[in-house]
Amino acid sequence: MQLPQAAAAHGAAAARRGARSQPPPAAPPAAPRRQQQQQPPRERRRARLAPLRAAGSEGAEQHGAVPPLLSLPLFPLPSVLHPAQAGQLMVFEPRYLSLFTDLQQAAAAAAARGGRAELQFGHVVSAEAAPPALLAEGAVGGLPGTGVVATVRSIEALEGGRLAVHYRGWRRFRLLAIDRDAKPYPVAAAAWLDDAPPPPGPGAAAAQAAVDALELEVHGLLQQVAAYAAQLGLHAHGPGAAPDGGVLPEAVRLYAPPPPPPPRRAGVADYLVRAGGPTGAAVATWQRMGSVYDDGGGGGRRRSSSAARPPDTDPYQKARDAVLGKARRQELFSFAAASLLELGVAERLALLTSRDTGARLQFVAAAVRPFLSELVARAAVKQAVQPAAPPP
Repeated sequence: MQLPQAAAAHGAAAARRGARSQPPPAAPPAAPRRQQQQQPPRERRRARLAPLRAAGSEGAEQHGAVPPLLSLPLFPLPSVLHPAQAGQLMVFEPRYLSLFTDLQQAAAAAAARGGRAELQFGHVVSAEAAPPALLAEGAVGGLPGTGVVATVRSIEALEGGRLAVHYRGWRRFRLLAIDRDAKPYPVAAAAWLDDAPPPPGPGAAAAQAAVDALELEVHGLLQQVAAYAAQLGLHAHGPGAAPDGGVLPEAVRLYAPPPPPPPRRAGVADYLVRAGGPTGAAVATWQRMGSVYDDGGGGGRRRSSSAARPPDTDPYQKARDAVLGKARRQELFSFAAASLLELGVAERLALLTSRDTGARLQFVAAAVRPFLSELVARAAVKQAVQPAAPPP
């Protein structure tokens, strides 16, 4: 945290007056040459990054964690990219052609060392396209303070030295500083920006349950939109479209919430457990140990080992939650759902800077409901005017 300018000047003046009123201190004895070496490289790097670490920790002080810093090239564009959203651009300016050339060279060097480097750049809204309110408050180096790390999926060389770049938004960041002198393109120091976790306390579980319910509701609305759009013959095109041509982006399926567990029927075993006694205790033990006997109302019939556990509808769902984390997956799903909406730059920036997953899902649900009602009405009209098929 930096001091205000007036306070810093007052402190410097007082230090100079104190220095004049006191005799100069005696010079320290000369140290051996080996002891006069500079700080180790790690200490020098820490000293240089100390101001940026202090600036990056302001947004995370309330959570007790300091976000890690990252350095990435910036590409200001007139559009707003959301996490989980796909995009494409045509690169022809020499400075940004050098940006992607540097990324490809860094990836090739990493591959030569046996490693792997992602081709990533910072997608930010240009100063010309950003709302003036965002530039008046929270701007860094003349750009809005929030952007998205874009992961390059493919680069195609075109005639005239141009490049066609396909990318996908991955994670938001908050700008801390911009260097425009080191490279032909701007390079930023930034910190990750994720949704805020629910505040700890007795209401944390209820807040998370509300977000889970909203996520399932939005996913159900989107499934209905997809069904009626298929009935009307509507298809999506462009980057991020599903391979089957449906209206839902591929990211919606990728980060969709797991389906709720099917309702469980009460059986004889449940009544015995409620009744208690030795029999109920033995049945409860069998259930805890994973009994192969039906405990879901099947009358005690034995079931096969393949039916002992209901199969998951999506075998990769648990892997996604394990790798990304539930909060991160829900954040990506909310942005994937929001990519269906036709919004202006100001509205998309408002969603981008929001750190409330539940509020973002509420916004999407409120926008999707009237669109779904319109699709239902159009499908009903189409079914009414469509001639009936002749009997076979």
